[in-house]
Amino acid sequence: HNCQEPKGFAVANVIFDAKKLDMDHWDIRELPGYHVLFSLEPTFRDRHEFRSRLTLEGAPFTRVSELVEELAATTADKEPGYRVQAKALFMQLVIMLSKCYSDTPESDTDTTDLLRLGDAIAYIESNYPEKISNDQLARLAHMTVRTFQRTFLQSMHMTPSEYIVQVRIRNAAHLLKESELPLTRIALECGFADSSYFGRTFRRTMGMTPSQYRSKMSDPFV
Repeated sequence: HNCQEPKGFAVANVIFDAKKLDMDHWDIRELPGYHVLFSLEPTFRDRHEFRSRLTLEGAPFTRVSELVEELAATTADKEPGYRVQAKALFMQLVIMLSKCYSDTPESDTDTTDLLRLGDAIAYIESNYPEKISNDQLARLAHMTVRTFQRTFLQSMHMTPSEYIVQVRIRNAAHLLKESELPLTRIALECGFADSSYFGRTFRRTMGMTPSQYRSKMSDPFV
């Protein structure tokens, strides 16, 4: 980065661990802007030469600045309860930025292209229990099926079908950990046709059967 004669310029770097924050299960993943911000924009920076980026001004910029300053102060002071407070502030920051990205005017062509792809990803996140075709997703992204499949693979490093399975397995794992629902019910609620196919897919992805995973997650000494 290079700035010449900056006036009133400040850089805020927010470093976080998505796994420890359990961001895979935040319902903000149903917003296209979330996926553009955390998945698509980083991939397309070189291709778009940084033209596809979020720009804030006015009230949104003021609010984001306030959240960043409060987050920095909270983590620096380390008062009792600061971890919970910091997580809450970070969640507010992510929600604010994701919504701002989702509301980007369509006149911004490069960002609009990413948001359309984000629409397809958000659709998967919201409708993963249902049957989802590449035709549906390509229409949401305003692309031909071939272009959509190629662009999705370049962006997410997996095919749309593989991503759908990943989302289903992720949500199934969450239900195995947080509920006592029978395996058949979990399989159906997460979009698998039957418990046998669910079991095979889960084991291939997670390295253990659904029952083994549930047992492991319920054992406080594991």
